[in-house]
Amino acid sequence: MIYESWTAQAGALPWRRTRCCWSLRGTPEGGDDEPALPDGCPELLFNFGAPFEHVEADGQARLQPAVFLVGPITAPFHVRPTGAVDLLAVRLEPHGAFGLVHDVERLRDTWVDAHQLTDADLPALHATLATQDDAARRATLAAWLDAFERRAPLADPRVTALVQAIVEDGGANAVGATAAALDDTRFTTTRTLQRLFRRQVGVSPKLLARIVRFHRTCVAWREAPHTLARVAAAHGYADESHLVRDFRRFVGEPPAAFLAAMAPFTTQFLHHSETPPR
Repeated sequence: MIYESWTAQAGALPWRRTRCCWSLRGTPEGGDDEPALPDGCPELLFNFGAPFEHVEADGQARLQPAVFLVGPITAPFHVRPTGAVDLLAVRLEPHGAFGLVHDVERLRDTWVDAHQLTDADLPALHATLATQDDAARRATLAAWLDAFERRAPLADPRVTALVQAIVEDGGANAVGATAAALDDTRFTTTRTLQRLFRRQVGVSPKLLARIVRFHRTCVAWREAPHTLARVAAAHGYADESHLVRDFRRFVGEPPAAFLAAMAPFTTQFLHHSETPPR
């Protein structure tokens, strides 16, 4: 399987809701389902190969459509290829899905067909992309993202500022004081801002911070697997047992078992998330 990611170049406007684009092509080695792990970022996917199956917690499998939006995930999200893989995707900032749906919280731990999104031209975009080579696909997708920035509503500036604060410090610090500082006279309580955050990001500020910290720790530990305690401390965990609890929450198993049997599909998406939202 060949995975590539790139930072798309902005056109007339800066891309305030897009972190990067990526593609995945190849023939899967087996038919087992594999977990995509929480990283705080919704994703818009275009599938030109065989459909994927989403294996839900009860073991039931649902075929995913050709174009769909995956909301923020807070637990292992198991998917299974049914044949040749040819994916093109946009990894959005945590607040980036708001321009495609009005209430991102409804997409938590699930996905929605593009026909149900606010941007009705996505199926037509998929049809165009399907006829193009890789270079043309990237250019066409970049042009669509430029247009999307112009026409779609943005998340509230205080929501994006709170997302940025969480991403920039890697989720290591408490978010309550930041949320309070971003409140203003239009909102009487920090709790109101937190409700707005959940609607436009899909999770609470504290949960996003946990996910961001866990993902960065997981990436760092994968690169230095014999330094779990040191990596945990460097990313703001009180101790190793604190990190183990997050592994059980976000991966479903303890760290050693996860690293020993990491699925190839999962490995592709343990990416660095260094680019702060704009």
